[in-house]
Amino acid sequence: MPTAVVFIPSPDLVDASPACVLHCAARGYELAGIVVADWREVDRLLREGGVTVVVVARPEHVPPDGVPRVEVASAGQVRGAWPPAAGDAGGRDPRRRRPRLI
Repeated sequence: MPTAVVFIPSPDLVDASPACVLHCAARGYELAGIVVADWREVDRLLREGGVTVVVVARPEHVPPDGVPRVEVASAGQVRGAWPPAAGDAGGRDPRRRRPRLI
């Protein structure tokens, strides 16, 4: 399972992190953490091998020099959805299923 880190370039953009976390979950990545405003820390994690994927919210969040593997969560490639739990209303939201007759 690849390990990912979410990079948020500014503390003002922290609201973008849920989309990145959903992207990681949909891809099956193990989330190592969220790094805010410190690209040197992301670079260190990549060089040490602790992280193989960097997830950002928008393409403009990628630094100009780039890195080997960066994925953009808002690219629309993956929809964030949690897999249904076993025996969970057939995969439907339990609030929207028909009530059982007793």
